[in-house]
Order: sequence, then C-alpha cells, then structure tokens
Amino acid sequence: MTESHVAVVAFPFSSHAGSLFSLARAMSSLAPSSHFSFLSTKHSLASLNSTLHLLSNISLVPILDGVTSPHVPSHVEAIEMFLKSFKDSLRESLKAAELAQGCKVSCIVSDLFVWLTADVADEMAVKWVPVRTGAPLDLYARLHADFIREVVGVGDEDLVEAFSIVP
Repeated sequence: MTESHVAVVAFPFSSHAGSLFSLARAMSSLAPSSHFSFLSTKHSLASLNSTLHLLSNISLVPILDGVTSPHVPSHVEAIEMFLKSFKDSLRESLKAAELAQGCKVSCIVSDLFVWLTADVADEMAVKWVPVRTGAPLDLYARLHADFIREVVGVGDEDLVEAFSIVP
C-alpha cells in the first residue's frame, strides 16, 4: 500500500514536460512506497520518449488540451485554449488518477506556468508545490523584463512574443 499519492502537473508546451518528468522520476525513485501520477496533455505525454523507463510507482495521466475546433491553432491560441479549460480538465484527470490508484492525491507538484493548479489544490485541501522548470537566464530575463524593454526598446507585443508569455 502506498503512503501517499503525488500528482505532478506539467505545462504541456516547449520543454516543460520533459524537465518536470525528470523530477517526477527522481522523486518516484526516492519514495518507492508513494505513487506519482504525471499529468499533461496526450500530445505532451507522447513527446516524452517512449523508451523512457517508467518506475512501477509512476503513471502517466492525460489531461485535455482544450482545443475544441478542427483547425490547428497557433501556439498562442493553443496555450489560451489549454488555460481556459485547464481547471475543469485538471479536476477530471485528478479524479481519474485517484480512481486508478485507489487513493486520494495528497500533494500536487506543478509547473509554475500552470498557476491555476493552486486553486484546484485549495479545493482539494492538499498542498501545492510550484516548480520552475526553466533555465536561470530565462528567469532573470523575465524578472528584468521592464529594464530589458527600456534598454532594448521593444514594445509589449515584441516582448510577449520573445518570451512566449501569455498576457
């Protein structure tokens, strides 16, 4: 019987899922009596190399991507669609993970980019641990965006596109 059930929720764009999956695997190997559910979109989960070794206490759980139309959305549209449907999709995927494991989620670790996870964790009365998966220079650039904008002279739209920030 497992001691705890940790849900790890990845932002499904860029390299976020791969970085967070490495952390999930490390945690699952250090806590073999706990179960870990790794949640991301089907596309994101498929992008994790299929030859990756899954430990017996970690499982992959899909979450809906929010795309409701047949046309392929732009990157920004895909992120907006994902975030718009995220809370409801996360609730459903967490329920599915709990049913599959036969135990309630006791903690949620998520990519900081899916900050809405905090609301769902509050609803479930479980701890939320946000994790930043990006490189240190990326964080530095984001923290100093106003200074960079002033020095480089780019507008808000250019900065949003350069840093792939959803306004």
